Amino acid sequence: MHEKLNEAIIALGSNMGKREKNIVSAINLLSKVPIIKIENISRIYETKPYKVLIKQENFLNCCLKIFTNLSSQALLGACLGVEAALGRERPYRFASRTIDIDLICYESCKISTEELYLPHPRSHERSFVMAPINDLYPRGLPEYFGFNFGIKKFKDDSFENIFSYNEILVNLNCQPSLKCKTQANN
Repeated sequence: MHEKLNEAIIALGSNMGKREKNIVSAINLLSKVPIIKIENISRIYETKPYKVLIKQENFLNCCLKIFTNLSSQALLGACLGVEAALGRERPYRFASRTIDIDLICYESCKISTEELYLPHPRSHERSFVMAPINDLYPRGLPEYFGFNFGIKKFKDDSFENIFSYNEILVNLNCQPSLKCKTQANN
């Protein structure tokens, strides 16, 4: 008998070092976790840093639609492990990041602990999360994610640049290693 796979959305961001390489490395590492199946990758949005007081580089942000039989807590642990493997440090809130991986929502899961709050409480305020989610769910999020707000439409001109995942791979001279859907630029 097969265990049911749960759907989840993971957001990734990077504004330190080789941002494109950091995003691709994080996606590849997450894809190597045996019970995480990446179904779809949004476009990659370049955005100004959110709520920062110190000058920082722009972020590259995207979202992943995944399926897993990991619990939400174990999935968070896998995300934190990938962050650590890629050199993530947390000197202060809103600091620059080699990689930032957030679990945004997890099928039929509402949780509020010190480590994990689902669905992510501020994601609907952040265009750098909601625009990639809109790429993945152009008809709206499934009700089982527990969001009580609609996906806003964001104008492409509110972002510095928008890339497809495949464009990033070409820029890095990488071959696609994942068998999943990716969003093309429109």
